Amino acid sequence: MTDLLQTLGVGLDATGERPTPDARIPHHSRAYRCRCGAAVFFDNTRCLACQSELGYLLDEGRLATLEQSSESRAWRADGRSEPLKFCANRQAAAACNWMLFAASPKTHCAACRLNHAIPDLGDAENVRYWRALEGAKRRLVSQLIAMGLPVRSKADEDPEKGVMFDFLRSPKDGPRPSRKCPPRAASTRSRRSRPRNDFASWA
Repeated sequence: MTDLLQTLGVGLDATGERPTPDARIPHHSRAYRCRCGAAVFFDNTRCLACQSELGYLLDEGRLATLEQSSESRAWRADGRSEPLKFCANRQAAAACNWMLFAASPKTHCAACRLNHAIPDLGDAENVRYWRALEGAKRRLVSQLIAMGLPVRSKADEDPEKGVMFDFLRSPKDGPRPSRKCPPRAASTRSRRSRPRNDFASWA
């Protein structure tokens, strides 16, 4: 059974060409409309106006309104007939709203499958940081795919050219990452003004 990422690849292979800039524009949209007419956005899992469940369809590059299917735990999106299921990280701190085909043996979407390591979620700060990182990663992955670039998991799909994310954070009382740089002239900046090298400075 193919997944939503593979259906996109089939479409690209069938034409033998990468999408033109004009064809890619819709895929970069981050604002959509629910069937009720309310504005919904890329990371939304539910319409705040009508409370409909929402899911991102990777192969179409759009956020769709969902309805529960008669099949157990399956969903259907407006405009397509295939039964779908949620990514396993929908209820996690990542709050992923991407969809998979219900018949797929995979449990995580094309973006979440790229994770190799995540922070310790026993720390409340890590939960907040991870949620922000996952949102940014989904935007990145959707943009890369919209440009016709291959995005495959290094762990189990493409060990040589695949992509893998390690979201790490130094322990609070542990060592900071070292920087092996050549000697340089002493800086006139105070130590206080130097950029921090911990997770919170870029999360």
